[in-house]
Amino acid sequence: MLGPVSPQRVGVATALAVIMTVPSLTQFALGSLAPFLTDEFHLTPTAFGAVTASYYLAAAGLSPLMGRWVDHLGTRRALLVTVGIGWVGSLTLAGAPALVGVLASVFVAGAATAMANPATNVAISTLPRPHAALVGVKQSGVQTAALLGGAILPALAVAYGWRTSVLACSVAFAVGVVAAATMPVPARTHVTRTRRKGMRTRPGVRRLALFAGLMGCGMAATNVYLVLYAHDRVHMDVRLAGSLLATVGLVAIIARITLTLVAERARAPERTGMRMLRTMAVVAVGAAALIASAPQLGAGVLWVGAVATGLSVAAFNGVTMFVLIRTSHQTATATDSGLVQGSFFAGMLVSPPVFGLLVDLTGSYTYGWTWAAVCLVAAAIVIPGATALMTPHPEPG
Repeated sequence: MLGPVSPQRVGVATALAVIMTVPSLTQFALGSLAPFLTDEFHLTPTAFGAVTASYYLAAAGLSPLMGRWVDHLGTRRALLVTVGIGWVGSLTLAGAPALVGVLASVFVAGAATAMANPATNVAISTLPRPHAALVGVKQSGVQTAALLGGAILPALAVAYGWRTSVLACSVAFAVGVVAAATMPVPARTHVTRTRRKGMRTRPGVRRLALFAGLMGCGMAATNVYLVLYAHDRVHMDVRLAGSLLATVGLVAIIARITLTLVAERARAPERTGMRMLRTMAVVAVGAAALIASAPQLGAGVLWVGAVATGLSVAAFNGVTMFVLIRTSHQTATATDSGLVQGSFFAGMLVSPPVFGLLVDLTGSYTYGWTWAAVCLVAAAIVIPGATALMTPHPEPG
């Protein structure tokens, strides 16, 4: 049995973290390698926003479909397909000869990201509680990609070129294939194969999806533009600017694991989780304001803003998925995850082109960071309405 302290459970958590890391590498490669990509393909901030939009278009548009597909594929095959699609996207990005190739490759990579959360959430939902540590560890995989992308990829790009830097991600994808192929997966029962016909999505899930979309708008600003902004406007060396993204990732890894554990140990885990989400949105507003003030206050505030971002908008998805797994019936976990994650990526899709257009039209990043802050304020307003709507489902017996 995959009990709370069994070696198999530890193996599952580690494997899921790896599987969440590898599809996300391309996402953070775009941000950390932005100066190289904009130079080679002569991209304005708006055009670069369109490149990242291709990634998030796939992630947003395909997430609901992938959630249903996971139910048909089964857990192990879904995990293997996730890693495989992501690897194809990464390899084609490394070899893209022109901008159209970049757009196509990041779209493929986005499809893998669309599948990652539904597939890994279903794997967790089949295990007995507690789930917090599993959710926190597996969600930390996304920010592990940010840490690796920010700390390693810019340095490799300076030394060997950005294409070699992206190609180096294949090592991680190979590990992901092994993790998906060897992870101990519980036998899937009949009830997990299909969602009951006529089952409607709960209002609380829809409200949580709206919140996730607004947080995605705010998070995209950091993922896509932080390194480019620090390099262009605060005149940081590109490797040091990449370390900002790595800092966001490192802090978020710790926060995702810690906060889910704190929420689960509370008297009312679901309500505590929802209160945490509102607090994260408020902290994220402050982080955006700090980052925007860097040209006036100095590079030091960028590091403070990076830490605050890691504690808030970069970490919220761990708590979100914890609440979702606790409150969704096992037959609805993949579909609900796909809906919430699709909305999150819809925000990530919309935000970069808007951010880039504001910068191009005004010549100032201040308006872009203001856009991000407005979205985060809206998220903080939306989340209280979801609290009463999220009610836990009984433990399957």
